[in-house]
Amino acid sequence: MTFFHDTARDDGTLITVEVGYSPGSETTYCPSIGATGGDDPEVEIKCAFERDGPADAPNLQLTDAEYERIEAEVLENPPEPSDDYGDF
Repeated sequence: MTFFHDTARDDGTLITVEVGYSPGSETTYCPSIGATGGDDPEVEIKCAFERDGPADAPNLQLTDAEYERIEAEVLENPPEPSDDYGDF
């Protein structure tokens, strides 16, 4: 699923980030094959732009620290499945 996440850059600039998110899966057990699944959630930052910038503004280049912080924000508060986003 893809959604938009509002946050701020390290310099305080308000931005919106388009994020791809996969919730992962729980580990399941089967007597004949053992444990399967157990994939961790995945976050992919697709693009970022200034929140109040022009519609045709270029994609912002985020720093490594900003990528890590935004990924952590999304993992701490992941989106819930809803009719707006469809199924995971």
